[in-house]
Amino acid sequence: MSAVIDSVSQPEIPETVVYSIRKCRSGRVHRPDPDSDEPQPACRAGEATEAEYEEAPPEDAPDRLYCRYSPCFGGEWL
Repeated sequence: MSAVIDSVSQPEIPETVVYSIRKCRSGRVHRPDPDSDEPQPACRAGEATEAEYEEAPPEDAPDRLYCRYSPCFGGEWL
């Protein structure tokens, strides 16, 4: 009997992501908001707190989880 592997498409990871400066190593990585002049997440996480965000390449935050809200990285692949 052969194993069947469901192929689930993974989201495209941008060259730059944003994450909260205050949540050192415990926060989530967000997709950047394309309409913001400042580093802000595409989801509503930036509206919920007064956190400051910074941009960085995804490989600079390997220990962080991807945000599961749909404007960021939400989807069945998580």
